[in-house]
Amino acid sequence: MTRDIASDVLAWSRAATYPRAVGLRSGGSTIGRWLAAAALAIVLGACEVPAPDGAYPLRYRDMTFSVKTTPDIQYGEAPGAGGVPQKLLLDVYEPAGDSAAKRPAIIWMHGGSFKYGTRKDGMTVELARRFAQRGYVAVSISYRLLADEACGGEASANRCMPAAFAAADDERAAIRYLRSRATQLRIDPDRIAIGGISAGGVASVLAGSTPDTPGASGNPGPSSAAQAVVSISGGLPTELTFGPGDPPTQFWHGMDDTVVPFEWAHRNARYMMQSGLIGVLRYVEGAGHVPGDKLDDMDEQARNFLYKMLFLQSAEGGPAA
Repeated sequence: MTRDIASDVLAWSRAATYPRAVGLRSGGSTIGRWLAAAALAIVLGACEVPAPDGAYPLRYRDMTFSVKTTPDIQYGEAPGAGGVPQKLLLDVYEPAGDSAAKRPAIIWMHGGSFKYGTRKDGMTVELARRFAQRGYVAVSISYRLLADEACGGEASANRCMPAAFAAADDERAAIRYLRSRATQLRIDPDRIAIGGISAGGVASVLAGSTPDTPGASGNPGPSSAAQAVVSISGGLPTELTFGPGDPPTQFWHGMDDTVVPFEWAHRNARYMMQSGLIGVLRYVEGAGHVPGDKLDDMDEQARNFLYKMLFLQSAEGGPAA
């Protein structure tokens, strides 16, 4: 990354009034939970997170449920292209016939270079369905696509930052939506993860590391903090948004990716670990940008990471801690 790009990203951060957090995020994990997570950092510094132990069927690890889908729910509204108000919609995927009252949730964001794509995209839906089969409440969201042309590569970092910030605003509105309706949706408000593919991964890392200014996409009041982040072929061109209290973040990235450069994810994860945060990089040699043949690995690594970082061994429906 050049000095000019770093300066421009910092300028965008200031223009968008994203302050650094001091200490733990509001609405985030307890201090005890974070200390326990910190103790796992040296283990999770490896590129592969091991699967949770336990006999089959193990809730939140094994896909044992069928899926109930509730589409087209409005979670917010914000200025779209040309300033015209845009309704923000999501689809909910949840385990059918499930009786648990407090379930972990994950919000998935599709890719598409901040210009294309929908929440109905195949890989996004597949990930949401798999997590619902494990017992999560999984949500696939639409967000504003404000890039004037497709984003990709180092040279587009400056141009695409406004679209990335808008997408992150929308994702935080979705977090607040779930938290405000936790009882209705039977969600544990202290176990909400976010994740995305490509541009969705970029936005998720940004949303996770900047929860303190909520934006104006809807649902003011509840905390915008996520408890964990999964970025698939995503990452940020700078570490300026990272700071104390950021949630554990997993980066899944192909080493031959030039659309979202591998070095972004590598540097982000390294910075987090050096700063006392939990940053895990699952790097895949020979893989490019969002390789479809690696979906199972993306899914399994996200599953393993979230099981540990959301402490699902002690969640409702899970085994005794």
